[in-house]
Amino acid sequence: INAEYMGLERDVAFLHSHGRMDYSFLVGVAPWASARPAAVLESIDRAELFCVGIIDILTTFTWVRQAEATLKRVLDHEPASCVDPDAYRDRFLQRMRERIVDEAGARAA
Repeated sequence: INAEYMGLERDVAFLHSHGRMDYSFLVGVAPWASARPAAVLESIDRAELFCVGIIDILTTFTWVRQAEATLKRVLDHEPASCVDPDAYRDRFLQRMRERIVDEAGARAA
């Protein structure tokens, strides 16, 4: 799991360096007997394959997104879901750490 997570960190660093935000993590699940794509994780019991990837990578933090975030903070008085690429990267990686590394470690223990 840690090697896969490190690959995810590298991909997110690339997106961040290009000012991208609002991307998502997609997981596809297939029976073990299915054809094996290149980027795949096996379940612990080897019953399933998990194909993973980052999708929706084209959103850039433009002045429109910055205005949206500012207006939501001012008008709604709560944190905006639309955040700058630094905050998005940190939030995304924290959630992936919790979901991939921490939960997998807890299940393996």
